[in-house]
Amino acid sequence: MYKENLSSIQGATCPPAHAIEPQNLTAFRLVTSVPPIDGDFDSHQVLGKTRPQDVDECRWHSCSLFKSKSQLLNATGLPKFKGKWAGMVEVTLVAGSGRVVSNARTGHIDWWRYAGYDAVSASTVALEF
Repeated sequence: MYKENLSSIQGATCPPAHAIEPQNLTAFRLVTSVPPIDGDFDSHQVLGKTRPQDVDECRWHSCSLFKSKSQLLNATGLPKFKGKWAGMVEVTLVAGSGRVVSNARTGHIDWWRYAGYDAVSASTVALEF
């Protein structure tokens, strides 16, 4: 069972069939509080943001992570949005944490978290702003 209700997504299997269970995958995410809280790992859907037309609903229900610090900082436009974030965490995803799809070109990772996985405990602060 996933943390978010994915059964309401119309017309697609979510997560997609090619999503895998990670085995000790290290990833990075910006957080609004240091130390992080569970809400720092919410999807844009849970946060109530408007979905862009070029992003499918399944991806909108995932938590965005990146394979490296530099890829994350490049993608988010820091230091432009530096005041919005408290820091960056390193998250360790293991079997039982959920399913992921990685983009090798951008380093972006879509993560559909299992309901019982404690993302806060799996995280360490990598950088404070």
